[in-house]
Amino acid sequence: MNYRTDEIDFSPFNADEVLKALCSVLRSSKHLSFGYAGDIQSLIDRIGRVFYAGRAMFFLAGKDDGKVEIFEYVKSGKQAVAPELTSLFGQKLSRHLMTLPQDVTLVEDANTFADEVDDEYREMFLKVMSAVGKERVYLIPLKLRPSLSEAEKDERLAGLLLLQEADTSNSVKWNKLVVDTLVTISDHLAKLFEVETLRGRLEAHESEDPTTGFLNRRGGVVAITEEVERARYFKDKISLLLIHVDGPKKGEAARSVGQEKSILSAVSSVVSTMTRPVDVICRYGHEEFIVALPRMDGPEAVKMAQVIRSSMGIAMLNEHAAAQSQAMTIEPVKSACSLSIGVATMPDDGTVFDELLSILNELVAEAKDMGGNQIKSRARSNN
Repeated sequence: MNYRTDEIDFSPFNADEVLKALCSVLRSSKHLSFGYAGDIQSLIDRIGRVFYAGRAMFFLAGKDDGKVEIFEYVKSGKQAVAPELTSLFGQKLSRHLMTLPQDVTLVEDANTFADEVDDEYREMFLKVMSAVGKERVYLIPLKLRPSLSEAEKDERLAGLLLLQEADTSNSVKWNKLVVDTLVTISDHLAKLFEVETLRGRLEAHESEDPTTGFLNRRGGVVAITEEVERARYFKDKISLLLIHVDGPKKGEAARSVGQEKSILSAVSSVVSTMTRPVDVICRYGHEEFIVALPRMDGPEAVKMAQVIRSSMGIAMLNEHAAAQSQAMTIEPVKSACSLSIGVATMPDDGTVFDELLSILNELVAEAKDMGGNQIKSRARSNN
């Protein structure tokens, strides 16, 4: 790539100090995951502002599930494009883009660069780039280079950093010093991504519920408390759901261990399917879950609770069908399995986790007193 020497002068730019400031955000994070999205969003916001970018995006590769986590900083007046890439096809396009750049790639014309994109993704790529705008875009890979003891291994890609210049005028184009600094930052981020991911996996063994794969009570309380504190600091809304599995009605036989396991599996499936990647899910009790919903207000949270409750019937049928297909003998639950759900929102219902939890317990108790299968919130009640 050729860089003009008369472009914007960044000679006072202290790359080491910027690296130190940016990486401190990651080091203070538990690990790079959806559960700590606020930390990564803060990081990409800093990069966008420090480099006077029109747009900055992280594409982080999930090692286990194949998902690509996308975080975006957008300068005021520009359109966000990350939502376009959260769909199934958008995820495929994101993974494809991450395989393209071997080094720093400068995209000056989207139509020309589209020739590098596979035919099946080209139309969506051009649609996304149309929303991105005409300013120059840099694609910088986050490479994981093998250590000396792993010399035979190839480089792996942890993710992709996308930076877009603020406007098309020649006076604000980045020079080689800026781009080289960005490459250095990308190298550091790739290493941090690997270290933080490994550390996160070790911590997950201590905080994960083995039955559902969600956070256990101890890990969940810590994570949700952090989300509430983060929302309070940034003056964001956050809603919490307390989901309780209703027990057998009077006169009905107690459920067997197999039936309880089937119900627990069904609830876990519904909750994980209906919630968003940024939400935090915790198994709080034997048949009780707490879900933290960052940046979601009360009415939206009530709608999500309604979807979760109404999906239980189909989930139970799916559990029995799966058991039959695997020749497992699980006694079906003879009565309908229902949920009592409490919904609380900050700041309307409290400003700390303990206050919100107290209200949730009251709402669930009220729902159970009314026979269960209820959604309760301070703002409104739903049967």
